[in-house]
Amino acid sequence: MAIRRNRDQIRRHLIDVFNGARQVVGARSNVSTNTSGAAYAFLPQLQRGPSDFDIGQRVVVNYSWLVPTSNSFNGFAKAALAGWQLGGIFSAQSGPPFTVTLTSDQAHTGDSRTSSNSGGQRPDFVPGPGCSPNAINPGNPFNYIKVQCFAFPAAGSLGNLGRNTLRGPGMQDYDASLFRNWHLFHERSTLQFRVEAFNLFNKPNFQAPKTKIFDGNGSAIASAAILPSPTATSERELQFALKLNW
Repeated sequence: MAIRRNRDQIRRHLIDVFNGARQVVGARSNVSTNTSGAAYAFLPQLQRGPSDFDIGQRVVVNYSWLVPTSNSFNGFAKAALAGWQLGGIFSAQSGPPFTVTLTSDQAHTGDSRTSSNSGGQRPDFVPGPGCSPNAINPGNPFNYIKVQCFAFPAAGSLGNLGRNTLRGPGMQDYDASLFRNWHLFHERSTLQFRVEAFNLFNKPNFQAPKTKIFDGNGSAIASAAILPSPTATSERELQFALKLNW
């Protein structure tokens, strides 16, 4: 859906997207973090899930407003109040899917990728109180994954957890700008003073967590539930500039 309106020198654009991308991954699929090798190739019920790049919801709003001033302004009033311009971009989206995995070849498949960063075998899902396949604590970066909702599989068996059942943290970002324009040389040139703020509200947007939650002995990795640093977006930044157009 796209909406565009021009009224009273205000320009706004709204893009709101609700979509979904699903995928069944086979033995030879090239996916960044969820490659699981031949062991899962004949288990479509565990391989069917959201694509690695699936972002279910995303909204982007941008605006630009040339602040109106009265033609009756002159002298100090015109110098102080005329020529101001406001702008901004707000974006928000839901988090990407990810899969929690093991660090070892618990099923004894002989696949070398099980211990690499490109994938691995999965744990068992434990449907206990407060647990679901998307076993996360939104808003808690120090205990994001509910590790207690997963168990180390028995030797020689594959875990029953599906692919991409968990969701990483979403993102919200707001960038704003304030401009002051002066017309020079009979309006043939313009001097512009610019103040721009990136991530104005200093919102921390965390990356998706590390996927490996159990070591080769079946013990939960202490840092597995913690969202990694640095954040996906930088902290608040302010930028000042002068721009001459002629």
